[in-house]
Amino acid sequence: MTAPMHRAAHGPARWLADVPSALFLCVVALNTVSIAHATQPVARGLLVLLQALLLAGCQEAKHLCVHGTFFANRRLNDAAGIVCAALAGVNFASYRYFHFQHHRATCTDADPEGLLYMRSWATRWIWLLAPLELPWVAWHLNRIGGPLVPCAHSGLRRAALAWMVAFGGLLALAAWFAPHALVWAYVVPLALCAWFDFLLTQAEHYEAPIVPAAATPRPGASTLDIVLPPGLGWLTLHRSLHATHHRHPGIRWFEAPRRARAVSPAMSVSYSAFARRWLAGGPRLWQPIARAEVRGPAQPDRVAPSRTAASASGARVHWNGSLVRTRAFDALSLLLPAGETFMIATLSIWRAQMGSALAPRLRAEVGRFIREEQAHQRVHERYNAALVADLPLAAAAAQRASRAADSLAALDMRTKLALVAAFEHLTALVSREIVEHRNLLVHDASPESRMWRWHAREEIGHYDVAMEVAAYHGLGRARRMFALMVASAFLMHDVLCATIALCRCDIARGARRRAVLGDALRFACASLPSVWRMAGGWWRYVATRSPKPHGHA
Repeated sequence: MTAPMHRAAHGPARWLADVPSALFLCVVALNTVSIAHATQPVARGLLVLLQALLLAGCQEAKHLCVHGTFFANRRLNDAAGIVCAALAGVNFASYRYFHFQHHRATCTDADPEGLLYMRSWATRWIWLLAPLELPWVAWHLNRIGGPLVPCAHSGLRRAALAWMVAFGGLLALAAWFAPHALVWAYVVPLALCAWFDFLLTQAEHYEAPIVPAAATPRPGASTLDIVLPPGLGWLTLHRSLHATHHRHPGIRWFEAPRRARAVSPAMSVSYSAFARRWLAGGPRLWQPIARAEVRGPAQPDRVAPSRTAASASGARVHWNGSLVRTRAFDALSLLLPAGETFMIATLSIWRAQMGSALAPRLRAEVGRFIREEQAHQRVHERYNAALVADLPLAAAAAQRASRAADSLAALDMRTKLALVAAFEHLTALVSREIVEHRNLLVHDASPESRMWRWHAREEIGHYDVAMEVAAYHGLGRARRMFALMVASAFLMHDVLCATIALCRCDIARGARRRAVLGDALRFACASLPSVWRMAGGWWRYVATRSPKPHGHA
């Protein structure tokens, strides 16, 4: 995260890597002067729009300076950070240690961002107030980050404060001697920048579960990359590639697009797509999860039996909007622990067999995959226990899935690895629908919905591991096609049968058969777009010559 790390990576020619940053600052200065001298309204308007994007880039420059990656020289880097931070009224030193704490405790109850988002308004109108929010955010950043600055770096904090005072004086002089230039070169672009940048800030960790500080955060597990139209990313120093930043905080800003290609497509959305998602779901709020409800790293809130057990009236709460939609996810949950057991056992045996021949990076990634699948297994076992307590007949579906998974143990290792890749591909397709769309799963604050969204994000995050293991062995297309068809048949048959069985239990308990059938038809029709997208993903897996991670196909 620091400049020395970056210098070690680039050696004597590191000054060449400073050229893009220097050019960016020159463009900002040139555009500011051009606005001050512009006389044509159209030309001034275009320059103001450009200035708004460049100010967003200045805010990202402040962020890059925090990590020591804007300039290789530490003093030059800190000076640029002090200047850029003051544009938004922020003390650079306070922001640096505020941000370091955010990286250490991302989306936990020790994350200082929580102190900001806990005060956020739960209304979509807050977007319109984004320019007024700038001084409010700056004040809170300075207030929260100030005490985090070590005594040894108090000089940097005083230097940043001195520049903030000097910058305020310069603004006062400009307001007196050149108010026209100040309004068009700074005030109006800053307001436009606030409206544009608001969604980028909201997207950084949108809908991420907030877990206790004891849970170890995984870099990039709960972040998004916002893909901007061509050219805008360079004007904003690729500020929108936040998932890439959390995975690689020490890279230079112009290296981010190349690294972003390795991020799963489900972790990348367009600006307009996220705007629609935000308008549907509302602003990012801070909803911590109780400590007693979390076991292991980055798990969601525990699904309480009171939520999934029978209600006082005897009917189970339909947390997914309708009976059939709820039962479909209940059925999927009953099957998942068996599939996760198969994948965990297969990859554990494979890793042990490979021994020292396995690259350390891939070994570590496989270990992460296994740990996350174990966490998913524990959560779904608790979920299923509550479901079986409500509907004892549900246990039969879980037992059938376990017997089917046990029957796969006798297969050879290459076939089992092909099945692991196939099952992971199918779950990733469903997970992408869960994360990006609402045809299958409601997005609300219920523990069940949050649990499924957490699971889906983690599936997308480690999908590449299964694909890399399959590619490592060069599994042929015929074997992959066979494995995918077997996995698809197994999943579709068992989910459908379990859903029907659960719905029959509801009918036996008093639900009207006609109402259940109507609900099933509505769910089937509403799911058609998701089915079409998943069918396309299914076919692309078959059509590729060898399985490769997202972003490398």
